[in-house]
Amino acid sequence: VAAALMMGVIAFAWQARLAREQRDIAVAALLAEAEERKIADEQRDRARTEAIKAEKTTEFITSILGGIDPYTSRGMDTTLLKKILGDVEERISKELEGQPEVQAAIRGTLGRAYTSLGQYETADAQLAGAMSLLESAGVQDERQSFKIDSARATLLDCMGKPAEAEELYRTSVARMRKVLGE
Repeated sequence: VAAALMMGVIAFAWQARLAREQRDIAVAALLAEAEERKIADEQRDRARTEAIKAEKTTEFITSILGGIDPYTSRGMDTTLLKKILGDVEERISKELEGQPEVQAAIRGTLGRAYTSLGQYETADAQLAGAMSLLESAGVQDERQSFKIDSARATLLDCMGKPAEAEELYRTSVARMRKVLGE
């Protein structure tokens, strides 16, 4: 009986030791998981912050470039402005490689700026390039496409092609209504 009792105590102690080890492993795993979750949350928050900064920067730059107005610049020397736009145009592909939506937004803005300056061929090339970027990247941003189509329709009107401009406006508006469900 004493031997059986002793064996029971030894077995109990051994089982208790195994249970403690398993508990310690489980606690360590939970702590590691919590730490990984914390790191992932921090990285996600940092990525969101960077995305917001990038979006705001793009909006800021496009609003500056998009603010070019022929009435404001009338009678002024626009040589420097055209040089700046040309520099932006050259840098887009290199510095924004792999970001077709950002490239398209800036090219669309350049197209509108060139239209305002009466540089219609250059404007057309920028707007066509913007649309091509969206299409080739498979971007399904109808609002961005609508902005580009609207800028292109304005360009066509400025170029003395009101019938083509109207057709593009109608097509764009119909497509946008379909997307928005109106």
